[in-house]
Amino acid sequence: MDTGATRTTINRALADELGLEIVGTQQIRTADGTSSIDQSFALVRYDGRQTFGDVWVSDTYPGALIGVITLEALGLAVDPVSGRLVDSEFLLL
Repeated sequence: MDTGATRTTINRALADELGLEIVGTQQIRTADGTSSIDQSFALVRYDGRQTFGDVWVSDTYPGALIGVITLEALGLAVDPVSGRLVDSEFLLL
């Protein structure tokens, strides 16, 4: 997880292994500057929770990065003191 990442990002090898379809590209900003990244979608499961949403597919990032949109959709947040995942509430206001 990365509290600064917007969307979940996985490496190309994992996307290929999962058979994810590339549906477009987006311009993103990283620590190295601006670049283009492939966009897909996936079902994400964690600790008995699941959500379906956008996933970026990277040719340069070696692992998997869980972004804030995915965390929020799973009903989770990062506790800023401990750095651990905690439950968050869903709001419809």
